[in-house]
Parts: sequence; structure tokens; C-alpha cells
Amino acid sequence: MEPKKLHIPLDTNTTELKPYLDSRIVVVSIFGKSARDALSYKANILDDVLKKHVFRKNLFESDEINFDVLCDIDAYYDAESSVMFLHLRGAYDTHTLATVFQQISSQLQEKGFLFVWSDLKNKYARAVLFLFLISHVLILSHPSYTFDMSYVQLFKTLDLVRSRLQSIVQEELSQVHDISNDWLSIGRLCTPRLLFLFESCPRFLVRPQDQTTLSEEKEKLLRSFEMKLEDQIFNILRSSRVICHVSAQALFAVPANRRYVYVQTSHNSLKKDWIDFYLTSLVQRAPCFTNGVPSDSDDNWVPTYGLENEEHIMRPERHEFKLFLSDVLDDARYVREFDDDFGSHAYNTRNTGTANRIERPLLRTWIAATGRLWRTLVLDEASLVSVELSESMDTDIKFSEERCSKVLPLAFNVYKDNLPSHYNTQFHETRVSQAFNSFSTHARGPLFDLFLTKLEDECIKYWTRGRQMCEVTSLKGNPCINPLHKGGSGYSGYEFDSSRADLPIMEHSSGLRFMSSCDCGRTQAQREDPFSLREANYEFYQGVGVECGCAVLEHYPFPVFQPSTEDFRAAQLFTNSEAKLLGRRDSMSMSLGKDLLLNATQPGTQGLSLAYASGHSLVSDVLTHHPISVTQPHTTMPRDSNPMSLASQQIVIQVCDSDQEPVRDKALVRQPSTTEYLPGMLHTDSPSSLLPQYPSWSLTYLGPSSLYSHNLGLPDPAGSFIASSSYLLPWDVTVRLQHHSKDGTWNKSSSSITSRNSRKHKPVKDLNEFSVKIFIGVEYECPLGHRFMASGPDKILKTCGQGIVKDNGNRVTSSDMPLYFPCPCRSSSNTSSGASSGSGNSTSGSGGSSKRLLAQLMRLHIVTPKAPVHVTLNPRVQPAPPPCPTFVTGVTEPIRLTQSAYWVLRLPYVYAGERGPCLPQHSYPAAAGPGETPSSSSSPYARLLAGVYGITEITSEQKNVGFVMGS
Repeated sequence: MEPKKLHIPLDTNTTELKPYLDSRIVVVSIFGKSARDALSYKANILDDVLKKHVFRKNLFESDEINFDVLCDIDAYYDAESSVMFLHLRGAYDTHTLATVFQQISSQLQEKGFLFVWSDLKNKYARAVLFLFLISHVLILSHPSYTFDMSYVQLFKTLDLVRSRLQSIVQEELSQVHDISNDWLSIGRLCTPRLLFLFESCPRFLVRPQDQTTLSEEKEKLLRSFEMKLEDQIFNILRSSRVICHVSAQALFAVPANRRYVYVQTSHNSLKKDWIDFYLTSLVQRAPCFTNGVPSDSDDNWVPTYGLENEEHIMRPERHEFKLFLSDVLDDARYVREFDDDFGSHAYNTRNTGTANRIERPLLRTWIAATGRLWRTLVLDEASLVSVELSESMDTDIKFSEERCSKVLPLAFNVYKDNLPSHYNTQFHETRVSQAFNSFSTHARGPLFDLFLTKLEDECIKYWTRGRQMCEVTSLKGNPCINPLHKGGSGYSGYEFDSSRADLPIMEHSSGLRFMSSCDCGRTQAQREDPFSLREANYEFYQGVGVECGCAVLEHYPFPVFQPSTEDFRAAQLFTNSEAKLLGRRDSMSMSLGKDLLLNATQPGTQGLSLAYASGHSLVSDVLTHHPISVTQPHTTMPRDSNPMSLASQQIVIQVCDSDQEPVRDKALVRQPSTTEYLPGMLHTDSPSSLLPQYPSWSLTYLGPSSLYSHNLGLPDPAGSFIASSSYLLPWDVTVRLQHHSKDGTWNKSSSSITSRNSRKHKPVKDLNEFSVKIFIGVEYECPLGHRFMASGPDKILKTCGQGIVKDNGNRVTSSDMPLYFPCPCRSSSNTSSGASSGSGNSTSGSGGSSKRLLAQLMRLHIVTPKAPVHVTLNPRVQPAPPPCPTFVTGVTEPIRLTQSAYWVLRLPYVYAGERGPCLPQHSYPAAAGPGETPSSSSSPYARLLAGVYGITEITSEQKNVGFVMGS
């Protein structure tokens, strides 16, 4: 019958074991390390002892490993000698370690080598401890011929853990039926003997391949080498206190008067004929070989396993492992005790008869005991055995834990040092980074990442428990500085649980205040940094307009939403997935950049900053997925190198009396909805059927044209205009009429204009061509409330003495005007008001190279002539680079202004669509200093597009009819 290999734990119902359950047995176990080519099998040499194919039949056999415990124990009971042979395969075997690498590779990346290797060592140590408790003799196998010092620490740890777990082992053994009192009292069969098997030898002792035995000379050298190894191992174990005089108190003992070191001398060749190797292995699997079992008398039988050249070969020789093992087994089978004590205590033991007793249990009892101990010591990961081994063996982890535990509070104090009452995410992440740097400087070991995660969690908990700042950003890009709260409107930079009952209810506030003028510009007031579009573009101007009085003046009625039912709502213009992007402030930015940030203070105000400077837009990411085409092309005005030539330039506008259908943007042809309104402002990509709830633009009629004096300039009761800049630019327009003269509309007016022009210029030959003078002003306003007019896209208006304006309005009307312009207040009024320095554009001019606040284009001043023409307005603003849309007023045709009147068009304070505010990023023009020529730079993206101003004639139907004014 072919011998069958079993596995621990065993079962009494196994067919191979049933006949021998009442036999008394001796247990021999083999463990240790093995080379890669051994395929984790160290028990091949036992096949020589048994003269049977037991633990390994051929090279094609490779048993699987239990990945839960990462070890396996093969068993074979030799009924002839009543010996149970055990073979441990685990993490110390190179082949097993390579096999389980696929399963532990992810842990290696996450936890590191030291942590994973400690876990492997612990599991292997538990299996070795199990063998020491159930065995009489143990064989430590090693692939080389030097003693591995790592076993010293393993043995010391197992001895310490064994003594600590004595009560647990006794409790488990007490559940076994028919167990002896001696076995129960000491918790093991005896103090086992440990033998050492070295599977290779020095080169001078290697037996030649063509010889079956060693020469007499080499035999002596080999024996001398083994004795020296025995002395070396004994001294190491003795000095490290692994073994002691009283063997009963130690984990194991070495035979005092027996050999316990065996060195194999078989030839080890790394060169082999692989074809012959596989053919031989196949032959060994043939029935004629596998069924036949050699007799005990056949001393020449040699099982080769197809490995004639391998180190695990077994050949009959005088230096035999069978003889080496039989000496120890004879003591275990026929003697009642091991006499392994040494020194003075050995003499007392022999006289008193208190030697180490040997318990030879019944196979039935031994199977039951090993089953309980296997579950407790090896399988149970949460048992006290695992905990004790981890504390004793994992010196690297223990050191790492102690070190990191000591450093963690210090790093956490770095995070908490001088923290404000509440702070934002960026400040929190900066402090976490500082804490990480402090921790990484001092922390060491495999638990570094684990404690680093704990540090991050502690910092997050400390921040979120009452110190988290509300990071909702204003429409100018400044975050709310209040603690995390509920209520208020704005765009959230992160998500939080709005159902938290501990959050207070309050409005948003960035702590910044700005100076801003009313619709007409004559009254200024402080304003909070706006968080809602209605507050920014409508409510503030309504409030300050009441104080100024311009609220009662006539206003052009821009189209707004008119509800037809009480159940109206904002239109949903994008999907839920796109809506989630609105909360991601960092990924949806179109900001000006940190270089434009500047904080300033006015008397009686808090710190000021240019709102766009530190802000983030919520439009970029969503618009990236939905490209927006800019309808207005980028235009630049042809410029003459001689600035004086612009004064004599005339603009000829042809007016036809046949009304042509104006070219309208398809986005402005609307049939307004009466149930849904547009959540943002109107722009070229807004749905054609939606209108906003309130106007963001304002066109105010201040009165007759006589309100403006070209010599005195604009009235400035608040004194907010920069010196010599409160003047409008004259714009001379030559109008050529192309219509039939039978319409009598122009007769009187034409003659009056001709006579008026004849006093200054040559008489106009053609009565259908005449000249009109319009006054234009492009007003900028900075966050401090300073105002100035521009005479071109890159030049601030400066007058000579007595208010003489040398520039004209040609460049202003024919060019794209920048939406933002450096304010010259830095060198004068800004300094006096205590403005703090900050980042901005470096400009030459009156302020030299100093940093300046950015003023925003806020108003267009138009003084219309007393002539039979209408001045028209069609403002279009592109506040950011594409794909940002162009914002419009919503009027389908250019707005016609009345004659001989003073009109002011107030532009929006914030440009925001339904997806959020548009915060641009670009370079701004540099203001030219005295005597300098304006630089020729391309128009910025944030601009008022050219084509704002136009002229149209008054038809006969419009003679006595004007548009209806509204407030």
C-alpha cells in the first residue's frame, strides 16, 4: 500500500490512523528554512530514514499553503516504529514566500515591508511554538552550513511566551479525555531535544558525484567540522540563555552525550540537463516505480526523485542521517526520561532521579490534544497567543509605535500653535503640512503611515469642532470670514452637513467694505462685499439712489421678468452632475491671480481689497464642457503715430430713411417666460425665453445737456474724481443723410445747423451733410471710490490749465475699452488714506513703479446734441476670456437717447451668469505718464466691446413721440 501524507489537524476517523489509535507514539518534527529549488520541502531526508516516498514523491508535487495562517504541517505516521513525523512549511521557506507574494503585494504597498514581514514571522512563530509543545524531537533544517543567529531571538521569544501562556495551554489540554497528569501539569510532552540539520557543507567536504562514500580523511574532517559547529551552537545558545543547566525550565535541550549536528555532504550542482531531469521525473511517476516499495533489506535502494545532481539526494554512506536520528529516537522510545542537564545540576539529577520525564501519549489522545492546541495557538488570530507574540517579536513595530506615539503629540502641537479662532481650508492644509514635516523629522518605523493618518484625523477633528471657517466666496471672490454657519446666499467652496443643529444662522461676510457711487455718480456710500447678484447690481444702487435723489429720475426700462402666477421659480439650466461642480470652488476658477490682490483701508472702514483679486470663478469647469462662442470679434482701432491727428479725424455715419431690419443676435429674440426667470444676468448664450428678475444695468436721464459745462467739467460734490479728470470728451460726428427731400423733417433743422457751422467752418455745400458734437465720458471707479475718465483704451484723461481738453472721443468710441484699469490713486490719495501695499500691476506714470488698485469701468456719460438725430447705445461686455459669454442689456435694438440731454449708463458691478460670477484673468493696460506715448498693446479680454455708440435719424413718426421713461 502506498503511504499517504496527512495534514495537521488530524482526525481519528482517518483510515490510515484508525488501527493505531491505541498505540503509544513518539513525535519528530522538522522545521526551518529551505532554498528556492527545494519547493519548501525539508523532509526529503526523512524519506531516506523511512525508505518510502512520503513527503515528496516528485518535483511535480507542490502542496498549497493555507493563506490564512501562511503555514502548513504535513504529517506521516510510521506504524512500524510508532513515530509520527511532522513537516512545517511556512514563511521561512523561500518557495512558500514567493508563492504568497501575490496575496501580500497589496499589503506591501500599503503598509510596508517591515509590517508585513512581522505578520509573517508571527504566524510562523505560532506554528513553531505548536511543534515545541507536541513534539519529542525537533530538527532545525538550514540550507547552508552556518548557524542562523535570527533563531536565537525566535527561541527566546517562544520560551517567554510559552511560560506566559502556560495556563491557557493547560486549560485547553484539560478538555482532552484520558490526558495524563504529567502532560497536563507541564503543558507539553517533555522538554524536546533539538537537532540541527545543515543541508550543505564546505566545498572541501563535498562528496564527489561519482563516489558513494567519503574517504577516511574527509570523514574525520567532517566529524571535526560537526563537532566545532556543536560547540559554536552550544556556546551561542548558552550565552544567550536559550538553554540552561536545568533542561525542564528551557524551551528545548540539546543532547548532552549525543550528536546533535548533522551536515550533508552530497554534491550540489546548479548545472543540470533539464531534458534528463524531466524525463527522469516522469519515469519515477510510472506505476512500476510508484507501487513498488523497497524492502528493509535492500540497502542499495536510492530514491532519486529525478534529482541526481541536487543537494537533497539520499545515498547510502557511513555518514548517514538515519544513524544520526536513531540515536535520539532510541532514547525517546525505550527510555523514560531525557538526561539533558549539564554542569553541576546534571550530577544532582542523576543522584536524585529527577531527570526530564518523557510522556509517550496514545495516538488517540495526541490527535485530540493537537486539534485543540492548533485552533488556539495557530488559527485564532485574536487569541492571547497572537498578542503576546506580537509584543515580544515585533521589536521594529514596538519601537515604531513607541517613537511615533511620542512624536504625535509634538506634531499636533505644531498644528495648534497660535491658531486663530476659525480659519479656512487653505490655512488648515498649511498647518497640517507643517505638522507632517515635524512628524516625519522624528518618527520612524513601519507604523509611520498609520500614525501619520492619525495625526491628520486629529487635525481635522480639531478644525471641524468649532474652528472651521465658512468658505462661501463672495461675487468678488473673497471668502466669508464667519465661522461655519447656515444661512446666507452665495457659492459654497465645499460641502458640509447643512442639517447640523450646532451651526448658527447668519449672513455671509468677508469683512471687506468698498466705496461705490450711485447710478448718476454724484453720491458715494460704503458697501459690503456682495454675496448675491441682486445685492451687487440692484439693491445697493436702489438704496443709495434714494439718498442721492437720482432714484426718482427717469430711468430706461430694461426688460425684466414679469410673473403671471405666484408659483414662479428660477429656471434649471444644467444637469445635477453639472450643478455639483458649482460647489467645487478650486476646480472652477477664472481668477485674476494673487498678483492683483491689494488690501486698503479708508477712515471709518475695515480693510479693503479688490474683490476679483483673490477670488475664484464658478464658471470655468462647467463652461469647459459647454463651449461658448463669443459673438463680438476682437477689434483694435487703427492708430496714428501722431496723437494730434486724432483731433481732426471725422467719423461719417450714413443714415438711410428706409428702416432696414437690424441684425439681431439670435439670443436676444425672446418670448419671455412668465413662470421661470433667469437666475443670472443676460448674455449671448442665455435661453431666449428667460429674463432676469431685476435689471443689472441702469440708464438714467439727469436732465438737459446744459447740465454739463465743457469749461467747468462735471459737478463733483463728493470730491471723488482724480484731479483734472472730471471732463467729458468731445466727439464730432459728420452725418450724411441719404433719403428723399420731400420729407420735410430736416428742412428747418438742416438750415439751422448749416448757419451755425458757417460761422466756424466753410459753408456746407450739401444740406444733407452736417456735423454734430456729442460729449462722451468713460468713467472708472476703484474700490476706494476714486474716479477718473479715460481718453483711450490705455490712457487716463488729463486736462490742461482752465479745463482745456485736448483729446477727443474718437478712440473711446471706436475701440474696445478695458473693463479694468490701474487707478493712479496710489501715489496721492491712496497714500493719505492709509492704504496698505499689496500685489497688483506695476505701471509707469504718475505712480512710477508702485502697485496700484484696479478701477472698474462703471459708467458711460453721454451728452446728446440738439440735432434731428438720436444717439444710440448698445453696450456689450466680455468680462473674461473665452468661453466666457458676452453680457448684454436684453434690449433687442440699440437704445435711442433723447436729444439735448444728459444720460448716464451705469454698468453692472458684478458680471455673473447662471453658473456663477465671471472673474477674468489677463494683463491690464499701463497708464501713460506725462509726456509719454501710450503703449500699443492688444486689448484685454475683460473689455467693453466697440460699437457701443451710434447715430440714427428721427423719423416723422418719432417727431412728437418719445419712449416711455421708467424708474
